[in-house]
Amino acid sequence: MEHEPILSLVIPVYNVQDYLAEALDSVVNQAISDELEVLIINDGASDNSLEIAEYYAQRNEYVKVISIENSGLGAARNVGAMHARGRYVQFMDSDDILAAGILTNVVDEIRNNGDADVFVFDYAEFTDNVINNASRYQFDLNRFQYGNVAWNKVYRLDFWRDNKFQYPEGIKYEDTPLTHIIMALSNRSVKIPAIGYYYRRSRQGSITAETSIAYDFHNRLYALEILRGNIIKYHRNIQEKGMLNKIKIKYLKEILLLFWSNKNHAGNLAKDDLVRLKRMVFSDSIDLKLVLDAGFLTVLLYLIEKILLWRVK
Repeated sequence: MEHEPILSLVIPVYNVQDYLAEALDSVVNQAISDELEVLIINDGASDNSLEIAEYYAQRNEYVKVISIENSGLGAARNVGAMHARGRYVQFMDSDDILAAGILTNVVDEIRNNGDADVFVFDYAEFTDNVINNASRYQFDLNRFQYGNVAWNKVYRLDFWRDNKFQYPEGIKYEDTPLTHIIMALSNRSVKIPAIGYYYRRSRQGSITAETSIAYDFHNRLYALEILRGNIIKYHRNIQEKGMLNKIKIKYLKEILLLFWSNKNHAGNLAKDDLVRLKRMVFSDSIDLKLVLDAGFLTVLLYLIEKILLWRVK
């Protein structure tokens, strides 16, 4: 009889031969093979990543490799979600590490809270392969704080498919346009009070590794424009959940943070991108009440950025 998993773990893989074995070891050592399905999505890797993935698949019957043409992280995640057979689906990047025991915690939480749409756990960032020096990011769902990333969350697959969630394809920062929408539409989200994930920050060749400031700004701006489109797309459902104001505040803060973190490099940013950002900041959808609801610091940043962007044409 074919294995019927509680949890499907989707791992897109592209040219990570130096890190993949460590990532997969952190998965197969979790000792929950009866409840787990691992889908490794080979995104057209041209190094030895596929051979490494197949090695683990041959030795673990719950691990499966699916190969696609190189299409990017968003597309690979979408393929994984489409093939997943678990009650819940979780995403992992192939150069990161799962915390020991986290999948056992996740499966236990699913059994105890099987009606939750999303589970969220804390994560830590590390550099230079030194996990002992990792910095922890903690989240509070009561304050609508959950981290704007895909991989510190576990999603009920029916919830995912009912809402036809799809990561945007062919872009960087593909988490941004979808994560806020998912959390706004969730009927019930549950916090798992543990570090569940170690994120390897800015490895050489990483899809999120630092590039030119202008290029990075352009990509982040594009992701926020897609988020705005998703707010419009899911507007009715978000409004019915009573979450429209919260999701707009998240959107506003993302816009302000994007400019604020690049304010010292404004002279190096593309003029067209600054014009697009100005339109977002000055948009009618961002009214005074929304800004005031976002808190004092947001009000201050909003006023400063309107002044700084005023002369951009």
